[in-house]
Amino acid sequence: MLIGSQAIVLHTFRYGDSSVVARMYTRQRGLVSFLINGVRSKKGGNKAALLQPLSLLEIQMQLKENRGLQNIRELRIDVPYAGIPFSSGKTAQALFLAEVLLRTIKEEESNDDLFDFLRDALLLLDQTPQELPDFHLKFLLEFSRFLGFYPSDNFSQDTPYFQFTDGVFHHSPGPTCLDGPSSEAIHQLLSIGFGQLHTLKFSRPMRRMISRHLLEFFRWHLPSIHGLHTPEVLEEVFG
Repeated sequence: MLIGSQAIVLHTFRYGDSSVVARMYTRQRGLVSFLINGVRSKKGGNKAALLQPLSLLEIQMQLKENRGLQNIRELRIDVPYAGIPFSSGKTAQALFLAEVLLRTIKEEESNDDLFDFLRDALLLLDQTPQELPDFHLKFLLEFSRFLGFYPSDNFSQDTPYFQFTDGVFHHSPGPTCLDGPSSEAIHQLLSIGFGQLHTLKFSRPMRRMISRHLLEFFRWHLPSIHGLHTPEVLEEVFG
């Protein structure tokens, strides 16, 4: 069955001498793994450039039931990035997000809402002229909606402590609660949109702390998120 679809590249790894396996999140079929031949050969042309993490593609895929690795008949860039490849900060954020998505997305079925969220968020990151050092923090929170554990923003003077085990703000601190400043930062991230990220004034130490807390929040709900390699790169750039 030949199907056309938009796709987001999550990860590639070498397969044989000249081929790669590419895992992509597609609009039409969710998560799909493809065997793409000739990428690393002299005749491979620009295929390798098309398969960078989080590239937005248009593909023609040849799907066969009960087959682990599917084939791609055609692939091309859907929207070329103009900012991410030329910014060390945005590149680090893209690599981090690609690793998170690879560890968390498992559905082999279409989900237009999730695909649109990912595509729109990536285009915003790419097309915003300035750096967005808190983009990945906001992304993690909004992405948790699709994973089933989006926090409740019930922050107030009476409930100022965020508990990452149940995703709500509590009246008193506990062993699984964040401290006051970190909890307020989570509230700030929850209460603004992507377009207002430039209004946040987190210090580098606070940004580093919030990043670690959010990953702890994710790990509590998704053990697959353990052992990420890219957060250290983000901390070198932003925190």
